[in-house]
Parts: sequence; structure tokens; C-alpha cells
Amino acid sequence: MLKEDAAALAAFYTEDACYVDPAAGPIYGRKAIEKFYTDLFKKVHHTKHASTLEQYSPHIMGTAGNEIWTTGEWNALFRVENGAPLQAKGYWLDLDVREGDGWKFLVSTFNFSGPPVPVETK
Repeated sequence: MLKEDAAALAAFYTEDACYVDPAAGPIYGRKAIEKFYTDLFKKVHHTKHASTLEQYSPHIMGTAGNEIWTTGEWNALFRVENGAPLQAKGYWLDLDVREGDGWKFLVSTFNFSGPPVPVETK
């Protein structure tokens, strides 16, 4: 299922997209992004991921309305391999382009607002 999940996620990117990961750096092209996610999902298991669009987003670029940039906050709960549950949060920035009736990521990046912290269990 990991390969299918990675392919579904990569489908949101343009063929020539650039995904900038805080640890891995720039990853160019949908196929390379799919491989990155396939490898990531073998080690990191997300249980929750939430993202909130910043109040002023989206921001239209140019005059045709086919390019936008968006920003927001994210938070996630995950496990690295068989480790304890962790929580992380931060901010993201995407440059999106219209393809047909939808939008795809041309450039996507994020940061962490601090190191991941253990999730308190009761």
C-alpha cells in the first residue's frame, strides 16, 4: 500500500515539480518525489496530519490567475519505524499552477517550528 499512497500523493505535483524537504533538500520531478515518499513511508508512519491555510491565502501571481502561492501551518502525529509516537508542527509554502480544472504543486516546502516531541499518553 505504501507505493500506492506515494503515487497518489505524487499525483498532486506537476511533472517538473520541486519538493524541498528540510533534511533531504530539493527533489526534482514527480517520479523522484514519488520515490522519496515511497522510501519515507517505509520508515515514518503518520497517524494524523492537519494543515491550516493562512488567512490571506491564496495569493494570485501574474494576471492570468493560473498561478498562486499559499502558506499555512501544519501539525502531525507519527512514528519513526517502531519508535514512540511523536508530534511535530511548522509552516509550509506552496507555489501552485492550474492544470485543467485543478491545481498542482509546482514548488512545495515546509519547516519545523521546533524538534518533534513525544506524544503524551494517558
